[in-house]
Amino acid sequence: MIFEKLREIKQYRLTRKQQLLKQIVEKMNILKLKIDEAKESLNVYVNWRLSEEDRLYDEATQSLLSRQGIDELRNEISQLRSKDTVLNQHILDYENQLDVAIKEKEVCAREIVGLQKANEKYKVLCEREAILIAKEQEFIEEDALDEFSMTCYSGAGL
Repeated sequence: MIFEKLREIKQYRLTRKQQLLKQIVEKMNILKLKIDEAKESLNVYVNWRLSEEDRLYDEATQSLLSRQGIDELRNEISQLRSKDTVLNQHILDYENQLDVAIKEKEVCAREIVGLQKANEKYKVLCEREAILIAKEQEFIEEDALDEFSMTCYSGAGL
């Protein structure tokens, strides 16, 4: 009976850990989608930025720019390129989160294997305990029957 309670506890822990693993896998799938979306956003933005830079350079070559105009053009292009960095940082953040989730998944999977092994051991112990209890019960019944037989035969001889 004690082993059965312990097995139930181990089974509960195993179930919880399996649910956690499922949540981690779902989180990983969401992060993969976010990475793909962020990469697509970056590609779209880079293509747009390149065409915007070409447009700005074309405008600059068609007009005479003063020193201030050249500085403004550089600033504008710098601002356009700085968004690349921000978008790349989003991708890196998602990839780092995915790396952490992968490690969590590996740890969780190892823990599940350990819990499954422990659960199997407790299952075997429960079966052995049940056999021992059955044998003990059988012994008690035989002992009671022997006592009853002895009292019956002892009283009959008088």
